[in-house]
Amino acid sequence: MITTLYFCTALKTRLDLALHIMAEINKDKRYLDEATEVFGQAMSIWTITESPERGADIQNSLGGLLITMGKLTNQSGLFDKAVGVFIKIVEVMSRRRSPLV
Repeated sequence: MITTLYFCTALKTRLDLALHIMAEINKDKRYLDEATEVFGQAMSIWTITESPERGADIQNSLGGLLITMGKLTNQSGLFDKAVGVFIKIVEVMSRRRSPLV
């Protein structure tokens, strides 16, 4: 059950990345709305505290998505949210804990 759940979550994460790229190319925010929802689901499976590397990867993608959404909607608050996400990653994925990352 857990393996299937992780596999489905990995597929959803890839879908999110594809939606992010489509939004950037087409300058269409609706793809980002869908991707944000699916990232939320993935983050509930792979949390940054329980699965730091995978969780950080998902958080990093979310931060990039927030930046793109900020560009497309001209909402500066989204850039602040992205910075908050990146700071959270740095706090968990320190150089000492994950030197290769």
